[in-house]
Amino acid sequence: MSAPNVEAVGNKIILDFETLEEALRLLAPWPNAMKRAEVASKLSESLAAIGLAVELRVKGRSVAEFVEGGMRGSLLSLVMGTRRAN
Repeated sequence: MSAPNVEAVGNKIILDFETLEEALRLLAPWPNAMKRAEVASKLSESLAAIGLAVELRVKGRSVAEFVEGGMRGSLLSLVMGTRRAN
């Protein structure tokens, strides 16, 4: 896996991956949808508590955001096994 390009804009950290497969490897340690959802929720809450946001991109296109204690984006719906993310 190659490292994503990392950029910071204000309080937002942007991770830009070359492929969707590389972005999905972020959640490889958590093999089931319930555990992935729990980890994503706790991550989002932790980032909000310290005033940070994280955006995941694939080739410059936004696929997920952890912002203001919430989560949204097409990648989150896919990896959590749900039809809709916050």
